[in-house]
Amino acid sequence: MLKPMPNILIKTFKPGLKWCLNNKFFGFIEARVTISSKCNKILLPHRENGEVKHSSGTFIGIYFSEELKLYIKNPYYKIN
Repeated sequence: MLKPMPNILIKTFKPGLKWCLNNKFFGFIEARVTISSKCNKILLPHRENGEVKHSSGTFIGIYFSEELKLYIKNPYYKIN
């Protein structure tokens, strides 16, 4: 929370375009996340039927870029 929060739409991601989650991007992302069933510690929460869950599988959620940058290093997490 050291940087000011963006309050306008800066970019819109369009499916089919290549993108990279790098140090230049800062903000919130709606991402499709796939977590392998082999993962022992699932720390990334998601909402399913109004409940917050920590489970494997594929789901869509809105996440902070700095959080996703940490998870992308884990081989059990795939972020699209």
